[in-house]
Amino acid sequence: LCVEFRQDEEDVLIGLLCAMAAPTQPLIDLQIAGLRQHCAMVWDAKGRQMIVDDVEQSLLADKDSRIQDIGKQLFPFTSKGMYGKYFNGRNNVDFKNPFTVLELEELKGRKHLQQVVLLQLIYQIQQAMFLGDRDRKKIVVIDEAWSLLTEGDVAKFIEHGYRRFRKYNGAAITITQSVNDLYASPTGRAIAENSANSFLLGQKPDAINMIKREGRLALSEGGFSILKSVHTIRGQYSEIFFQTEQGTGVGRLTVDNFSKLLYSTTPKDVSDINIYIGQGLNTAEAINAVMRDRGVAA
Repeated sequence: LCVEFRQDEEDVLIGLLCAMAAPTQPLIDLQIAGLRQHCAMVWDAKGRQMIVDDVEQSLLADKDSRIQDIGKQLFPFTSKGMYGKYFNGRNNVDFKNPFTVLELEELKGRKHLQQVVLLQLIYQIQQAMFLGDRDRKKIVVIDEAWSLLTEGDVAKFIEHGYRRFRKYNGAAITITQSVNDLYASPTGRAIAENSANSFLLGQKPDAINMIKREGRLALSEGGFSILKSVHTIRGQYSEIFFQTEQGTGVGRLTVDNFSKLLYSTTPKDVSDINIYIGQGLNTAEAINAVMRDRGVAA
């Protein structure tokens, strides 16, 4: 676990353990009180060496079957459980790097694990945003955000963040497939209302018509006509519609051939690069090799 059992962080740790033990139905007040008591006892005995196994064993030894149930429900996160390898042992995650990327793609098929990991990441981001140096500019970027906008504590964090980040010299960028994704939840609507800038790639006509009909972008008829003209020509450029406090317009993004491959998610591009990486080349060498194969200049 990434959280120390200090008084000001006790709620965070208890929240994580509750998420581990009760992913669908919340623990009752008596169980939460018992969990707090056992965590405090284990911390006094083990200190920073405390792991989920220790909490589990302490709970199982309680005379109250309701407290024992928490210990049983924690099993997946113990060293013998399917998720134990992620939570038992020395913490090796370093959030001190100025640019940190947290990839959660592999968790999409494991909702319980994803829920707990997201709670930990929220805690870490909150620490950096709200308790870090206010003189330092900070930004959190959330990609594929539509899948998180209805996820309980995650949604609350995103919504509260959009209301508060500016006060702490911070900012947030939320990336979704469509503007309409934002309006499918209260959190998304709060994001839209508190966003100073909006950037849109090409949208389908039906999506633009819905945006206009529902009043989701404050644009004139001419503005919507411009938005409908935004398009991408694969391999050449992407147009981006922007609406900011300084004005509205369209920009065109062009990148060099190396960067196109570096950031490409096209299956063939990824496959061709990985073939060379599998032969021992690093990423840059693999991209250059693919470009040579295709007769493309750098």
